[in-house]
Amino acid sequence: MHYVEVDQSGKMESTNTATVLAFSDAISDSIMIPAAVKRQAIRILRERGMTGATLYPLLFAIALYLLLRDYTETLALVIIDQEYAGQERIIKAHLMNLMNRNGYDLPAQNVGFRRIGKRSPAHKLALETLRGKRKPGRIIGLGDLLSEL
Repeated sequence: MHYVEVDQSGKMESTNTATVLAFSDAISDSIMIPAAVKRQAIRILRERGMTGATLYPLLFAIALYLLLRDYTETLALVIIDQEYAGQERIIKAHLMNLMNRNGYDLPAQNVGFRRIGKRSPAHKLALETLRGKRKPGRIIGLGDLLSEL
């Protein structure tokens, strides 16, 4: 069982740059959401009446789900960087809903939030992936994001 930290590099709100989410411990993985995919997803969600206050935490939760879902059986504890202060409860609720709805077992008590420092291996992996020094584990498309709404 693994304790992993999750960090994001490139904010969801930054539509001119990709977003990378990564986790690291003895195991690691990363996903990249290209800027064009984020722009399309944001446009579609805004057309559905969502505002930034709800849309960015939702996209972050979907990205977390896409990153973590294949590892739930090996994760003892997941600590997520506080990217959206004050929104942790909403992000966790979305994440848990996605996990449960799709048949993945990740107990809510095994997921927490705190500041992940720059010394975290997850921070290093996310930043190096965003900068092109490492390849992402997966590149997320618009269909991946929208299928989880």
